[in-house]
Amino acid sequence: MVLGSGVRFAQLATHFPAPRSSKLTPYLLDVLSIWPDRTALLVLDGAGWRKARVLPVPERLRLLFLPPYTPECNPTEHIWDEVQEKGFANRYFATLEAVEVGLKTPMDLLAADTQRLASLTALPWIKQ
Repeated sequence: MVLGSGVRFAQLATHFPAPRSSKLTPYLLDVLSIWPDRTALLVLDGAGWRKARVLPVPERLRLLFLPPYTPECNPTEHIWDEVQEKGFANRYFATLEAVEVGLKTPMDLLAADTQRLASLTALPWIKQ
């Protein structure tokens, strides 16, 4: 499984656009820039704003929408579980900046450890 640049993954994961369809297209193009010669599969939950009819999806990108109420099937949920455990469990943050560090630090560690990232996100149904 090729994950591309772990650092680039962390940047994309922490900069997911605000919930508006108009913000998603530039993000999708950014995702494709990681693999310029390949088709990419992006797994998304069923949020309505991600399914807008006006959303132009680049030809090299396939969107796979998960069934409703299935967070266990969403690779992103596994990443957030890891980030919460490593950066937020039983901690008090005095400032918003401290919260950002609490988020960025485990994301950077995860991005650097592509084997761990693959173990969290390469779910059996994705490998098929």
